[in-house]
Amino acid sequence: MTRIMLIVAVLSLAAPASALTPGKPVDIRCAEDWKAGPVNVYGSYGTRHQFEVEVPPACAGKRIRYHFTGRAAAQAARCDAQVRYGSGGSSPRVEAFVSGMDEQAGEVPSVLSETERLVRVRCLSGDDDRPLNVRACVSCTPDTSAEDLFMRELQEFKSQ
Repeated sequence: MTRIMLIVAVLSLAAPASALTPGKPVDIRCAEDWKAGPVNVYGSYGTRHQFEVEVPPACAGKRIRYHFTGRAAAQAARCDAQVRYGSGGSSPRVEAFVSGMDEQAGEVPSVLSETERLVRVRCLSGDDDRPLNVRACVSCTPDTSAEDLFMRELQEFKSQ
C-alpha cells in the first residue's frame, strides 16, 4: 500500500463521515423556539431573542449563511444577522422579515480572512398585533471540492 493510500485510510477512520462530505453545510447554531405573544396584548416583555456564537474552526474562511423559518401561520418576525470580528469592527447587518410560515435565507457578508468571527442573530416581533414564533439558524458551507477537502484533512493530520 502506498503512503498516500495509507494516509487516506487513516483519515477516513479518524474523521466522521459528515466531515468528509464536501459541500455539506455545517450548522453553527440553531434556535428552535423563539416565541412571544403580541405586544399589544402582552407588552414588550420577551419579544426580543438573540444569540451570539463563535464561528467554529470548520467554518474558517467560509461564508456564513442565515436561515429564518416562521413556525406559525399568524406570526410575524423581524430578524437580523451580523458578523463581529475579533480585530474590531463588524460586517453590515442583514435584515429579513418573516411572515407566517415563510422562510428567509441568505448570506451574511463578512471578511473571510478574519480568524476570529462571532455571529450575532436577533429576532423580534415584526408586528404589534401578531405573535413571534420563528426558528433561526446560522451555518457555513465547507469547500465543495473533494480534492481541497482532502488536502485540508491531510494538512491537519500532518500537523498532529
